[in-house]
Amino acid sequence: ISPRAPEAAPAPAAAAQPAGRPRSEIVADVQRELQRRRLYDGTIDGLTGPKTEAAIRKFETEQRLSPTGEASEALLARLKRGGPAQA
Repeated sequence: ISPRAPEAAPAPAAAAQPAGRPRSEIVADVQRELQRRRLYDGTIDGLTGPKTEAAIRKFETEQRLSPTGEASEALLARLKRGGPAQA
């Protein structure tokens, strides 16, 4: 009997993702909130790229958070309650 193939283990991204909404939905919602705050001028596509990461880091820095550039439900909640959008 041969050992199980390594692909049977969950992928790191899947293991890190909490149960619930798909990551692409979370990222798209974060992009919308960042756009509303005029921190993001890219496409709302649910994909994390350089513009999304830079906008997240800018928001995190403005909020005196440790800049990670990572979209998450916690970040989304903070975006929604983090004060008024920029004019």
